[in-house]
Amino acid sequence: MKNTIIIFSQNLSLNFIFLSLIIIFLLIDPLFSQKTNIFNVPEADYITAYELFNKEKYGSARTIFNKIAENPANTTKRDLVIAARYYEAICAVELFNPDAENKIMSFIYDNPENSTITQAWFHLAIYDYRKKNYRKALKAFDNVDVYLLNEKDKAEYFFKTGYCYFVTNNYEAAKSAFYELLDKESKYKSPVNYFYAHIAYIEKNYETALIKFQSLINDPDFAPIVPYYITQIYYVQGKYDELSKVAPGLLDSASTKRTPEIARLIGEAYYKKGQFEKALPYLEMYKTKTTSTITKDDYYQLGYAYYKTKNYEKALDYFKKVTDAQDTLSQNAWQMLADCYLKTGEKIFARNAFLSAYKLKLDRDITENALFNYAKLSYELSINPYNEAINALQLFINDYPNSIYIDDANTYLSELYMSTKNYKDALKSIENIKIKNEKISTAWQKVAYFRAIELFNDKKFNEALPLFNKAAKMRYNKNYSALSLFWQGEIYYRLNKIDSALSKYNAFLLDPA
Repeated sequence: MKNTIIIFSQNLSLNFIFLSLIIIFLLIDPLFSQKTNIFNVPEADYITAYELFNKEKYGSARTIFNKIAENPANTTKRDLVIAARYYEAICAVELFNPDAENKIMSFIYDNPENSTITQAWFHLAIYDYRKKNYRKALKAFDNVDVYLLNEKDKAEYFFKTGYCYFVTNNYEAAKSAFYELLDKESKYKSPVNYFYAHIAYIEKNYETALIKFQSLINDPDFAPIVPYYITQIYYVQGKYDELSKVAPGLLDSASTKRTPEIARLIGEAYYKKGQFEKALPYLEMYKTKTTSTITKDDYYQLGYAYYKTKNYEKALDYFKKVTDAQDTLSQNAWQMLADCYLKTGEKIFARNAFLSAYKLKLDRDITENALFNYAKLSYELSINPYNEAINALQLFINDYPNSIYIDDANTYLSELYMSTKNYKDALKSIENIKIKNEKISTAWQKVAYFRAIELFNDKKFNEALPLFNKAAKMRYNKNYSALSLFWQGEIYYRLNKIDSALSKYNAFLLDPA
């Protein structure tokens, strides 16, 4: 053949020639038979070196390949020298010799048209990959014509390029590489599924990630780790029933490092399902065993879980840890503290906590609720009724005229005004109450009567008259009704409306009261 250098001794027998050819045919690397037979050389040293190479005795093989390449007698045997230099470079790569990269790069640049160039770049890429120099490995992989590789090397190419992209955070390129091997039988099937799932998890493509992780649940290499991912995915998907079935079993086999996080996920799953008694042991376990800083959210969760299980003293301890900031969580905590104090009969502390919740003014609903309860407790505790209670109730009425508590606020305010004989403002508060029960209506009649008396004494007869008329028509207190008739007669008499005065006096005299 044109490119084959064959050196025979004239004294060789035909049998030895035939045997030599068979040996060369069997030993020559398939790589070199893909396009050309340039390395089919019957050199005893080359054959010996090649045998050592196939047995992975790279040190001995390199020594012989180097001897062949450097032998001046082989100057004219170009193909033999090229083959020797190629294998010497590959041996250097396999041995991680310091000159490995220089050797293989020299071969590449000296033989740019050789059929082994793809394989040379491939070996260089694997060399950089093993050294964890992933960016350099990717540059070498870029020079590999993957379609010239055999199936085994193709699988290695796609996996290792995918991994290089993965560790350099180029997830799109990593996915493309891993996809070439996805669900295909190879020694990389499990790691490919794992890294593909991991990327899907990072990209929040949780359903794809879940399917791939579940395919590894019985894999000996990945079985210890994938349940943690599955648990996390169930958590973010809100599949708390599935999580509470899978995760508790992990605690038995979990490392000390993982135990707190698993406990937290289980606790939060039960918490979000409203199963607070089941949540508490796991939330407490997380608090006790974690090496991370316990956050305000963690404390709030614990406080709320204890609150829902009616352990108000414990709840107070945790809510107090969440009130040191100017944020919505702190405002929530102040309101929960106030309610815990109410549940334990500490109304003064509850009132102060409601005031603190109101002052933050971040969440409108909490602010509204806190102001109303602060005002209500100020009223109930009779604390400075002229100032705090009245001012708080009036502030609430002005700021929240459409509140569900507005009628209650007006009721409390009117009662405060009545207790201080401020009938003018009491009347205004009562008239603002949209739904008046019998108690409010009875108070309304009384306030209207006494306010009319005040106006009568001030000789404001035209203002007093309609209030006496209103009080007379309300029959909740019959004495006030009868007296209102009398005072209407007095007003008409003083206004010199004698007929009207006589009518009211007669009505008064005929009233049973």
